[in-house]
Amino acid sequence: MFILLLDGNSLKNTAHFNGITQDPETPSYMMVLEYAADGNLREYLKNNINWNQKLKSPFELSLRMTNIHKLDIVHQNFHPGNILSFDFTYSMMISDFGLSKLIGANPNNPEKRIWCITVCCSRITGFPPYPDIPHDKDLAMKICNGLQPKIPFHTPKLITRIIMRCWDARVTNRPTFKELGDELQKYNKDYFIHLCERRNKDSGIVIQIIKAKEFSENQESTTTTTTTPLNYQTHPQAIYTSRLLNFSNLSKPKNEENFERELEELTESMSLENNNKGNINLSRNRLKVLK
Repeated sequence: MFILLLDGNSLKNTAHFNGITQDPETPSYMMVLEYAADGNLREYLKNNINWNQKLKSPFELSLRMTNIHKLDIVHQNFHPGNILSFDFTYSMMISDFGLSKLIGANPNNPEKRIWCITVCCSRITGFPPYPDIPHDKDLAMKICNGLQPKIPFHTPKLITRIIMRCWDARVTNRPTFKELGDELQKYNKDYFIHLCERRNKDSGIVIQIIKAKEFSENQESTTTTTTTPLNYQTHPQAIYTSRLLNFSNLSKPKNEENFERELEELTESMSLENNNKGNINLSRNRLKVLK
C-alpha cells in the first residue's frame, strides 16, 4: 500500500520513503521514513498558532486526502497524531497507513471518512474533542447517537458550518474532500490577502476571525469562569493516542435531536450576513457553548 502511495506522491502527500531495515534479533522488517522534526499536528496545535496557520492546516489536509483517494486508497486511521511535518509553517504529511485499504475492496464510500478531518479542524478552536469525559464504549455509543465535540460559540461561523456539515450523519449531505478544499482555499486566500495587503475587510472569514481574536484576547486579559483553551481540564481517561478498540453492536449513526435545525439556522444566518455585509452576532443558543 505504501509503495502505491509513493508512485503518486509528487505532491508530498506522505513522508518520504528512505528504505527498509531489519531487526537483527528478529525477522521483523521496518520502513525507514523521513524524520518529521516538527512532530505531529496534535502536539503542534497545542501552541498558540495564528489564524493563517489554522486555516492552512485543514486546507492542506483536504488536498492530501483528495490525492490519496485518487489513488483508490482510504486511510482508516486519520487523526492529528498521524499528521507529521518537518516544518508546519510550510507543509504537512500524512503517515501510518497500516490500516488503509483499497477503496475498490471497501464497500464504504471514502467521503464517509470526512468526519475525521473535522476532528482535526475542531482542534483549531483550541480544544481537543471530548476532553472532559472517558474515551470508552459509552462514548462510542453516544457518538453513534449524535454526540459531537463542543464548538466554542466564538469560533468563526464559516468554520463552524464546515465542521457541522462534515459531522452530518446523512452521509450524502457531507462535502467531499475536494469541495472542502475549494471552500477552505477561498477562506485561506481571503485572510492571507487581508494580512499582507490590508484588503478584504468585508470578507466574511476576515470579519469573523477578527471577532474571534478580540474575544480570545479579552479572555486572556480578564479573570473568567468560562472554559477556554488556556484553562480547560482533560479527563484522565480521555486518551488521544491510537488504540485498537473492538466495539460490537454499535448502533447506526444518527444526528442528535437539534443538529439539523441548528445547521439550517446557521446557514440561514450566514446568508443574512452576506446581505448585510457580515453582521456576525450569534445568539449563543444556536451553538454548543463550552461550560
